[in-house]
Amino acid sequence: MLRRLPPIVQFIFISLIGIFIGTVIGLINEFLQQPFHAADAVVWLFLMVISGGIITVIVLFGRNKLG
Repeated sequence: MLRRLPPIVQFIFISLIGIFIGTVIGLINEFLQQPFHAADAVVWLFLMVISGGIITVIVLFGRNKLG
């Protein structure tokens, strides 16, 4: 799938996978903090959803489901 995408989109895709994994780790770390701060966890969750959404759009675009 990645071979059909332009190189800059491939770079963004791989970078966003790293960002997504980092936000999952950050969210897990936030859940393990004492005392727990829900606002910080919501920020990590928001970042995770945004990066995951962009990854999904790129995958759908690469499979010709979009445009």
